[in-house]
Amino acid sequence: MTVSSILILESDQNIAQDLCGRLFSLGFHLLPVVEHEQGALAAIQAGKPEMILMDLHFGGAHAGLQLAGQIRLDYNLPVVFIVPDNNAQAPSQAEMIEAYGFIFAPFNNTSIQATLGLAGYYYQKEKTIRADQYHLAAIIKSIGDGIVTIDEQGQIQFINPIAVNLTGLSESKALGTSLDSVVTIINKATQQKITAIDLIRSHRNTGPLSSFDVELLGPNGVRIPVDGVVAPLRNRQGNPNGAVIAFRSLSEIQRSLEKITAQAARSESLLRIIAQVNSKLKIEDMLASFLRESIDVLDADAAAVFLADSAGKPLRIVSAYTIHERLSAYTSSGFEFKPEVIQALLPQDQSISYFPNIQEITWMPYHAIYIQEDIRSMVLARLQHEDQIQGVLVIITIGRVRDYSREELQFTIGLADYASVALSTGRLIETLSASRSRLQMVTRRLVEVQEAERRAVARELHDQVGQVLTGLQFSLETGKQSAEGNLRALFEDSQQLVTGLMKQIRALSLKLSPSMLEDMGLHRTLLWHFEQYTAQTGIQVNFLQSGLERRFSSEVEIAAYRIIQEALTNVARYAKVDIVDVAVNADDDVLRLQVKDLGCGFDLQRTFQRKTFGLTSMNERAFLVGGQLIIKTAPGTGTEVLVVIPFSGKKTE
Repeated sequence: MTVSSILILESDQNIAQDLCGRLFSLGFHLLPVVEHEQGALAAIQAGKPEMILMDLHFGGAHAGLQLAGQIRLDYNLPVVFIVPDNNAQAPSQAEMIEAYGFIFAPFNNTSIQATLGLAGYYYQKEKTIRADQYHLAAIIKSIGDGIVTIDEQGQIQFINPIAVNLTGLSESKALGTSLDSVVTIINKATQQKITAIDLIRSHRNTGPLSSFDVELLGPNGVRIPVDGVVAPLRNRQGNPNGAVIAFRSLSEIQRSLEKITAQAARSESLLRIIAQVNSKLKIEDMLASFLRESIDVLDADAAAVFLADSAGKPLRIVSAYTIHERLSAYTSSGFEFKPEVIQALLPQDQSISYFPNIQEITWMPYHAIYIQEDIRSMVLARLQHEDQIQGVLVIITIGRVRDYSREELQFTIGLADYASVALSTGRLIETLSASRSRLQMVTRRLVEVQEAERRAVARELHDQVGQVLTGLQFSLETGKQSAEGNLRALFEDSQQLVTGLMKQIRALSLKLSPSMLEDMGLHRTLLWHFEQYTAQTGIQVNFLQSGLERRFSSEVEIAAYRIIQEALTNVARYAKVDIVDVAVNADDDVLRLQVKDLGCGFDLQRTFQRKTFGLTSMNERAFLVGGQLIIKTAPGTGTEVLVVIPFSGKKTE
């Protein structure tokens, strides 16, 4: 599904502006952003978007979930949630409304495009499944046998036109009423009345389809002899919760019910496969889960995915799964198909090929193995995404010929299409992960070089410049001893200037590379820095902390100190305030930093576009230790800098 128009429901202007810029650059058409819950439904009705991007807490703690459910119910639109990285509960909160995806801040164009693409695909598949369900309902209504579904209390939940004619009642009167009040079921052999509940209980444990021979006594008193079948209905836990009763031809009804059951099972299986694969991040895990679920739903014995490294190259096996232990030896072997073989087996104009007995194709590669392992039926489905051929999905049976129906082959094409999308998404995720790792390595090296240069400059100031000033101080003292009058006063003034300069040099040396950070830790170094900061700027620092009694890794301590140092420098330069709040809290997992002022604030998006050194430096230092930097500000509202640093070194989510 190609999404052409998107509506964003986001009360945070900074997040909304960031998303709009990114989505616009990716080619999406955006409707005006809605900031308040009251205008959301009106905007949907007027703008007719194809997808909704909504803050999980839009309108309040649970209002966002309720609104998303209403959107799904009234407008049948896919909802993708915008979630902060540190909101680990977001997916579980949104399960009740079956969210189509999540976009985590800080945003990344590649992951946004992948998430929206997958959400669109999932939504399209769901529409197809829903259409199939309507189609199945139409089939049930049009077949030539009477069908009634009842719940455990014997109340009618569905009745088709043939059953309406048999009972003599209209559908509207029959629905919700007891089957016993519509017709009387009489056992032909004993002539005893059978209630609907008795009918369910007597066939509950006899299998998916059980026949019975009864008479129906309709409202007009006419006895109608019928043959019928009853199929228990079960919930997801396998417990009975009703039954399907079919009247007239047993063979025709059985075939119809089997077709309906199979179609419903395939729809459920596709949703289960999508959910399983979506929970995996690595391609190998995605494929393993996909193949395992596929052979289960298709009643096969083994399945494999073959991919090509590049166009014109052989397709090599990259993942396989089998339920037969003896075939496990082949799952990691270097099997491959040459392009000409694939072209012969799966022509360009076909999405799928089915071979009832692959042993009959004697020119087939690995024919000896097919004979040795008694491999019989084979299905090949093309893996293709956006006109780009990726490989083939191969499904086989052992020791038996598997007769695939047209519906099953169509279902297999759907599986292959989804596998293609999952592969493309997995590759994007792996590429993004590799790029992030490389960027983190380069950033770490740059910060290490920067810190080394700071230490070198600090030592130079302390050792060389400090020694020169100390020597100058002694020379001035010597000259002062022999001077008199105005000249002596001049020497004293010079000594005071040199003393002040020595203090400034020492402060600058400590600012460049505070040795106490290594010796005494983050807490005492911050207290010293706040004291120096207030003395130099006149700005009072309100400091709150918890958990800083212990030491952290040098990387974490340096990053936290430098980020707070830079944030306070920005406050002194731009905020125009007398007080700034600083909070540092550590628990077992993360270190949280907060620097907040009530000053003049600034335009965050415009400032980031200018790529200022201070903000870039803070962001790089947070990224280096796997942390996350969040800045909340707007002109006239003050500024809040939030940083979360995980002690594991892994990026916070």
